[in-house]
Amino acid sequence: MHGYASVCRLCEQREPGLSERVHRACARWLQPDNKEGLATVILSTDATSDGEAVPEFTSVPRTRDIFRPIAEFEGVKLQTVEASTRMVHVEHGVLTNLLDATIRKYLPEHCVTEQNGNVDIAIRRDGKVLAIFECKSNPGNISDALYKGIGQLFVYRCLLKVPQAKLALVLPNKLTSDRKTHTEIMDELGIEVFYGDSEGNFESPRGYSLGDWLANVVLAGTAKD
Repeated sequence: MHGYASVCRLCEQREPGLSERVHRACARWLQPDNKEGLATVILSTDATSDGEAVPEFTSVPRTRDIFRPIAEFEGVKLQTVEASTRMVHVEHGVLTNLLDATIRKYLPEHCVTEQNGNVDIAIRRDGKVLAIFECKSNPGNISDALYKGIGQLFVYRCLLKVPQAKLALVLPNKLTSDRKTHTEIMDELGIEVFYGDSEGNFESPRGYSLGDWLANVVLAGTAKD
């Protein structure tokens, strides 16, 4: 544990200085107006149709989880929270499936999109992970989404033993927080951020598209011989 930033020892060994970088970035959020929701960082949340966050406990990351084609649940499901059951609309599946469909438009034949029990979407070429995407569907608290997304992306990359894999966090376009500040923080950590709309348009706060990033950063130099 380094301040408010928790990084496993294995991650730190494989990527020296990681805990310090995460600590500095997270400390910038721990201002009086950015503390909302930090007490619940151990939870993963989906959003209901009215924007209310519904807690959903996550499982411990598994190191040998098998990759499979993307198939996230979309629609309405029963959610039980503190002995109370209600119907909720699962936003996470909508965002993830839309992102997957958009990514596949830009992939050459030898690259595929897959997921496992931890990773929302990974781009793989001949079994090698080129990029890892984490989707956050809760529009109510961008600081909480970013804080959790940072840890998940670094831990997943560490567990998969792919230090060269590119990292990207994907959020709903309806988020209206200070994108410039968050972009600077994520740049420092080497994580790309994209905001997506219901039409499948995913844009960086710096103005370039998901397709541009895939072509110029993730897929550059991966042409099949």
